[in-house]
This record gives sequence, structure tokens and C-alpha cells, in this order.
Amino acid sequence: MGTCLCYFAPVDALVGQDCRGANWTGEASAAECGQRHASCEALGAAGNRYKGGGSLFDGRSCGERDDVPVRPGTCVFQWLGR
Repeated sequence: MGTCLCYFAPVDALVGQDCRGANWTGEASAAECGQRHASCEALGAAGNRYKGGGSLFDGRSCGERDDVPVRPGTCVFQWLGR
């Protein structure tokens, strides 16, 4: 379990993605987050490819983090299985 705070290009913003469910371990969540981008600049540096150098992982849920931008819809994605 954990949360990725990553850049999501379609909305041009950072969003939180919770990894929840029986198959999500902290290690699996961190590995998934390692495939995302932490900023618009990081996405650009990767040639706008989906997989990136890593987003901001935290073992807490999206609602528990204190670094998630405060705006509606920020913590909308939940990966419930793998």
C-alpha cells in the first residue's frame, strides 16, 4: 500500500494515486511509482513518454499525506488490484 504523487499530463497537475488491495505491498507500490513522472519538466525530459524517472512515493494513503496539492479531484485514482 502507498501513494504516488505524480504529474498527470491530461489535467496538467500533480495527482495522488493510491495503491490499495491485497496484492499491493509497500515494495510493489514504490516500484509502480518509480515508473511515473514527478513534474511536467520530468515528462518533457523523458520525451513525453509515459514511463518516467519516478514520482513522489509515500507509504501513507493520499488522504493522510501532507504534500498533496489542495484542490478538488487531486486524489482520484485508486489502483485496487494488480
